[in-house]
This record gives sequence, structure tokens and C-alpha cells, in this order.
Amino acid sequence: MPLQTAVNTVIAAAVAGDKATADQSIYTPLNHLAGEGGATVGTFGWIQSDGTVIDTGSTAPSGFVERVIAYPNYTVTDDGSLLIPQGFPVTLAVKGDYWVQTTQTCTVGGQVYVNQTTGAIEATNSSGTNVAATGWLFKMAGEANDMVIISNWS
Repeated sequence: MPLQTAVNTVIAAAVAGDKATADQSIYTPLNHLAGEGGATVGTFGWIQSDGTVIDTGSTAPSGFVERVIAYPNYTVTDDGSLLIPQGFPVTLAVKGDYWVQTTQTCTVGGQVYVNQTTGAIEATNSSGTNVAATGWLFKMAGEANDMVIISNWS
């Protein structure tokens, strides 16, 4: 495996979990750590009874996992990961504008749903009981797997 395959000269247009606007976020009042299995950046997280955050839950999510590079990746030959390892800090936003990768075609103003078993961002409640409404809306239209902006600012 080569150590480097490309050189980017500009910042990526969008990465899941990145802020879409500067300094427009509100966070949970307490700091949290990733729980068992870690927490995935760019989707929603659930705060557990021990205060840790994980990718799955049976209720509405507690907040959105923001991309903050605050943990080491010592294996330099591995591709980048959006998984925050267990025990590392999680920045959990309760309000803001963020980039996400949707798994379904979405429209502007459509409700953002999250699959409670996979953490996938969805545009419809098509899978029924394993999907929770988030209270966030799509601010951009997109096809499945596109990067789009979500927000819960009215």
C-alpha cells in the first residue's frame, strides 16, 4: 500500500460532520466520550446512562456528532476514518448547520431521519420502526450518497 496517492491543494468541499457555517452551533452542556464501539462523525449520536455517546439508540438522537480532529491516528498507512475511538472526546451539537452524506435522495426542507441501528442519514421514514425523526431539515437537495447541508435553525 503506497503511503501517499494524491496531493490536495485545497480543502475538501465537504466532509461529513463539518460545519457548513462558521460559529453557528450550540452544543450539549457536558463533554462526552465515545462509548463502546466508538462514535461516528457526521451522523447523530445517543448519550448513554454512563455519559458516553454511541451511534445507535431507541429514542430520538441526543445530537449531531461534529467533526473535530482531536484524536490521534498512529497508523499512517491506514485511510482516514470518521470513527471516534472509544474513550475519546465527542463534540455533540444540538443546533447548527452541518454537512452530511445522505443515503437517499433528499429535497430542500425535507425532514432528516436517522436509522437507529446503523446511524445512516435518511430522507424518508421508509424503514419504519428503526428510524427516528431528528428535528433537522435538509437545506440542499441531493441524490443518494451526495454531501448535503442539514440544519435545525428556523
